[in-house]
Amino acid sequence: MTLRRVGKRLSKHLADVIRYGHGMTPTNGNALVARLARSAFDLDIPKSHAWSSGPQLTPCWTLIY
Repeated sequence: MTLRRVGKRLSKHLADVIRYGHGMTPTNGNALVARLARSAFDLDIPKSHAWSSGPQLTPCWTLIY
């Protein structure tokens, strides 16, 4: 990676940390959710159908806290 590329990436990450409290580059879990959402939007699946139909599961973050 060039120095300019590293500097750009680092400055974007620092701006995200200041603004949101963490980096916003979609990697790992974020990337999975982004890809699933993009696929749903590309297939014209309505949000109400995609998020509310199906079994009601306990969100994983409620089990952690």
